[in-house]
Formats: sequence, C-alpha cells, structure tokens
Amino acid sequence: MAAQHGALQQAIDDSNLNAAPAADANAGYDITSSQGSGYNHANPEAGAGPSYQGAPGFLSQEDLLGVLGNAATARSDTFTIRGYGEARDPTGTKVLSRATCEAVVQRFPEWIDPKDSAATSPPSSQANQSFGRRFSIISFRWLVADEI
Repeated sequence: MAAQHGALQQAIDDSNLNAAPAADANAGYDITSSQGSGYNHANPEAGAGPSYQGAPGFLSQEDLLGVLGNAATARSDTFTIRGYGEARDPTGTKVLSRATCEAVVQRFPEWIDPKDSAATSPPSSQANQSFGRRFSIISFRWLVADEI
C-alpha cells in the first residue's frame, strides 16, 4: 500500500498517529482493497484505508505540506564553507600567521547562463554545462580562534 500515497503519508500511517483519536471517537473502520474490488476500479487498492480519512482531527500529508510547502524550493541549497590558511617561515617549521574564514553560499535553481531556463536539463549552454547552477555568497566573515 506504500505506493498508493506519498512518503509523508506513509510515515504518518506507520506511526499510527490517527488510530488513537479515531478509536477514542469510535469513528469509522478500515476499508480493505477486497471491499473495493466489486466497483470495477482500475486500482482497488487506492480506495483502501480508514473510512475516517479527511475527518477533522485526521492528520494527513496535505496538512503538513499546506504549512511547509511555501518554504520548499527546488534546488536551492545553503552551504557553510570554511577555509583555512597559514604562512610559514622559509624553513617551513614556524607558523608566522594563520587565518580562518567562513562563507555562507546559496545555490539557486537558475543556471549561470540565462540562455537555459531553470527547468532545462541537461543545459544546452557550454557555460552551464561547465559551471552549472548559480551560486551567491550570502555572508562572509573572518573567524577568531575560539570560534573554530
């Protein structure tokens, strides 16, 4: 039955979050795929599940995505990158100076070359084939020793 709905709904179903409230309310019953087979549906398993699905208090994937969906973005990732360097004396034994920096970088859905739309894959532009998606430095700072 896992192929009949999304990953979030499967996790909700596996956790039995909806079972206790339904039992407390003496609400509904479970519909089996064999009960729906007499209706000549192409996929009778799609109709299987609790009869109280969608009732007030029933948690569904839609409830979660309704809240989280606005925050979801395609191929937009944020990375924290740290770099370290040091300068040594000519013999290479004594450290004369060291520095550590941190950058927050965000990858965007758009390609480097706007010739290709963000949905185009693979890109036709040579620049996009070589360099990929657009990145933007959100912040940059030098770190002191106790921040490392």
